[in-house]
Amino acid sequence: MCLTAQSFGMLLSLISLNNVTVGDGHVVVHLPDGDVHWLAMGPEWCTASGAAHLAFRLDPPKSVI
Repeated sequence: MCLTAQSFGMLLSLISLNNVTVGDGHVVVHLPDGDVHWLAMGPEWCTASGAAHLAFRLDPPKSVI
């Protein structure tokens, strides 16, 4: 999965900097389920992790009757 630099910056702005390690062209987001590694690939930031490893978990939808 790849994100534009702007989208990746927005994602990082939502994550505590205590959970992020930054290197030259490499960012690691530390999550309870494991680390997610992002690499700069030209104008985008890419990870081999799927969307399930992103920092945000949503509760299943609740039906309203």
